Amino acid sequence: LQLGQNNIQLEMDYGVSKLVSVGTTFSHGPLKDGRPSEYAMMSIRSGIGGVYNRMDGVKSLYQPGYGFQHMFQSRFLGAEVSGLYGRYFDGFTSNRLYDAISPITENGDLNIRHLFALPLFNRRINHTLGFGIKNHQSGESHQDVSSRLYLTIPWLASFTHALTATSINNTQHPFNFIQGSFIMGFSQLKPVNLRLGMTYEASPTPQFLQSNISGDFDLLANLALRFRLTQNHILSDPFSYIIGLQHRFYQTTAFIEIRDNTFQFGLSLLLGLGFVDNKPFVSQNTLTQYGLANVKAFIDTDQDHHMSEQDIPLPNVQIDAGIIRISERTNQKGELMLTHIPLYQPTSVRIQERSLGDPYLMPLNDFVSIQTRPGSPVEIMLPVVETGEIEGVVRMVSPEDERPVSGVDIHVLDLDGNILATQQSEFDGFFLFDRLPLGDYKLKVSDVQMDKLEKVASAPQMITLTSDSPVQYVGFKIESP
Repeated sequence: LQLGQNNIQLEMDYGVSKLVSVGTTFSHGPLKDGRPSEYAMMSIRSGIGGVYNRMDGVKSLYQPGYGFQHMFQSRFLGAEVSGLYGRYFDGFTSNRLYDAISPITENGDLNIRHLFALPLFNRRINHTLGFGIKNHQSGESHQDVSSRLYLTIPWLASFTHALTATSINNTQHPFNFIQGSFIMGFSQLKPVNLRLGMTYEASPTPQFLQSNISGDFDLLANLALRFRLTQNHILSDPFSYIIGLQHRFYQTTAFIEIRDNTFQFGLSLLLGLGFVDNKPFVSQNTLTQYGLANVKAFIDTDQDHHMSEQDIPLPNVQIDAGIIRISERTNQKGELMLTHIPLYQPTSVRIQERSLGDPYLMPLNDFVSIQTRPGSPVEIMLPVVETGEIEGVVRMVSPEDERPVSGVDIHVLDLDGNILATQQSEFDGFFLFDRLPLGDYKLKVSDVQMDKLEKVASAPQMITLTSDSPVQYVGFKIESP
């Protein structure tokens, strides 16, 4: 609620199957120019064969009109992501749908956009290339080429540059123009979150160049000072500023601010309701736009990969989901709800090992791959096991002396005789097997190597690693037959 205007959006999604979900949306609120807008939308989403499809039917509730829009997205060659957007509206204006597409302002409009994204260098660099075609029934057509570059500098800053070249074919006033912007964010300068930006435009009309600096300063746990300073360097617009306080509590955000000598206040409520394990779940995120995943981190004492009564929950564990590092950690029950998982895309979820705090704890799996859909949370088990280590020395024995020997292959086997790991003795005969889950093992010197060298090694040894004795020492002797 802001200055007598209100924005309300209600969404509900239901997972029909593992591949298909249906949803409904109701939206009420003003457009950017102040005109009212109210619409209802029915959506069908699916993820089949690695392709995500979404089809929406839209009906205006303020004026006669209807619309249809379609979007599909897929992975290409394992890394690139491609998508195609298309939509048709008749009889009403809507620039509240699909931020990825430019606003619709004419009756009977067709918009098609193709996007191609390429993540590089462990996704620290992401480049998106877009091609857009938009035709009006009035005969006017728009063609554009857009480019967006996103660069992340670990622990320092992020940089985004967007550039769009547009050609408008109009029988009366055809013209071309270029728009661009760049933003640099410094999110590691706690308690300050600082952003520097610039927007520019080049066209036959007077050019546009505007710079801004914005950010927020954390005063208390839930209280922040927000500011934005803007200056147009070409036109004679006056200096513009916004400064205010923002307070976050539960699911609500309240703010007061001064905007160009005008006092404003506002209150926003973002509430998402879902169900996990048949229990209601409340979130500040729009749960219908992303997938849900309920993570359970625990010490798997029986090593059955599932959380049971005898297993030990792991609180305060940090989770990564794809390229997203989650700021929240698991609760006292070892659980964490992830709310920003991409829909119908394979996402790797893993434990940040450093957050375990114990070097003898090890995730049983490097990662778990999931694929989510709206309205149906995915349960993820992230078992952790206690580990130990086995160390020892290999010595060569002869009638004259006994000395350490290097280059000897030592095998660790399970009780069924399967080789789990192999190490070679070092220059001083030392070998080490670390991060072995607690349990029973057999250690032996390689029979193949001994046959080639025509030597005889000590007999295999049985080792048991327990939480009380996680480190065990063994020794092997090699001699001539």
